[in-house]
Amino acid sequence: MPPSQEAARGRQNEAMPSANDTAAALLDEYADLMVMTGGDPFRARNYGKAARAIAAHAQDVSELSAAELLRIPGVGKSIAAKVAEITATGSFAELEHLRADADSGARSAPCPAALPGAEREHAGAAEGGDRRRPAQ
Repeated sequence: MPPSQEAARGRQNEAMPSANDTAAALLDEYADLMVMTGGDPFRARNYGKAARAIAAHAQDVSELSAAELLRIPGVGKSIAAKVAEITATGSFAELEHLRADADSGARSAPCPAALPGAEREHAGAAEGGDRRRPAQ
């Protein structure tokens, strides 16, 4: 093997392409947010598995066709479409929607410890806390 090809092959094995890192990280985040917002845990697990397979894939996913993406274990049509969107835009719409839902949910949920006495007791009862003491 000529030295230039050998050097190129060594570089290829040194680090995975950044497109794979990006796609895997975003798919993992999507899986985590799906679980946090009450989504289907089995579907979330599939996204996590696909993310690991993409991270370990030797070829740069940004250079693969849709048919080649489908050959990656755990990647079906839906995930392949998301990977294509990630390589084109840097993210994907469903992730952005889940991020917004998670952010708005975190901001709108009251923190019982920060509420004054009677309101704190009422919030605790509403969340399944101590129901023996009525809210005042």
